[in-house]
Amino acid sequence: MSFVDKTIIVTGASSGIGAATAKRFLSLGAKVLLVARNREQMEEMFSSYDSNQYRIYPFDLTKLDQINTFVSDIIRKEGPIDIVFNNAGISQFGYFEDSDLSVVNKIMKLDYFSVVNPFPKLFYLI
Repeated sequence: MSFVDKTIIVTGASSGIGAATAKRFLSLGAKVLLVARNREQMEEMFSSYDSNQYRIYPFDLTKLDQINTFVSDIIRKEGPIDIVFNNAGISQFGYFEDSDLSVVNKIMKLDYFSVVNPFPKLFYLI
């Protein structure tokens, strides 16, 4: 599959698997829309790439009530999206019974609901 002239959203793009995947898509000729909370980290991570090939969209995906507007704004600015690589996520190490419920809630918001909630909107708009 050719990624040339494809527009791809990568969440969790500021580090780890998300950054590595975004870099790979860039090397294959895709236009990559980078999404993560930390703009500065993404700017530093991708400074060696052609800035015409990517866009940085800082956003906290745990803000579930704002995701649909965020996605709509991206599509309005960038045009159709060909691929969404949902990679944003957090974890906590330790025993479940020792977990603070607010931490578990934050993990579920980012790891599950931030992926599931925008799907109807994404499928309609893509």
